[in-house]
Amino acid sequence: MMQSSLECLLQLKKMEPDRQKIVMDRLLPLIASFASVVGDKFAPYVDEVSILALRELNKTKGDFDWALKMIALPLTVIGTSK
Repeated sequence: MMQSSLECLLQLKKMEPDRQKIVMDRLLPLIASFASVVGDKFAPYVDEVSILALRELNKTKGDFDWALKMIALPLTVIGTSK
């Protein structure tokens, strides 16, 4: 858990300040809400999705709305399979 949190912070640090703000305001609350719903059993998957999402955003400089949808889908599947 600690290592994945560090990875998330490293990915976040690579972003420009305006993109960091979007992630902090929109992405992290979404991840946190899913994590609280799915509980401990699926927490590692939530971590992995978070890391992959931040990596993808850094690589592609992509559209945040698209990224949020791509993140919400696996997290929703994880949450419904609880």
